[in-house]
Amino acid sequence: MLDKNKTQTFDKQATRDRAIRLAKKPFDKALNLDNSPELHTMSLSEGLVIGLLKQGIKRYFVIFGHGSTDLGEVLRVYQNEGVVDVINCRNEVEMAHAATAYAWVYKETPAVVTSIVISQHPFDHPHLN
Repeated sequence: MLDKNKTQTFDKQATRDRAIRLAKKPFDKALNLDNSPELHTMSLSEGLVIGLLKQGIKRYFVIFGHGSTDLGEVLRVYQNEGVVDVINCRNEVEMAHAATAYAWVYKETPAVVTSIVISQHPFDHPHLN
């Protein structure tokens, strides 16, 4: 449940502890989902990564930017513990092609993450004037 009066901060140690458990145990046992209706407190970014892990997604093609710094930190911790594999890309089109090729060859669905900056007006871009 969201408590608007309580701010959430990135708890690096708790994130690392969950990543270690997920690296060593099956998903439900790592988060103790089979025995406990316990509420887990984590950032939205970590919840997203855990939700994708539950669906079997462990490979990420990413372009990090201002909008994805928290997600990048979570992915860094999870990659360091061997839970996910992160491929840092520089171009959105090439990343999409690489992720598609990966899915075709290995029959695994990867996640594709990018950070987009939108100007106030589409014609404000210097190349469009």
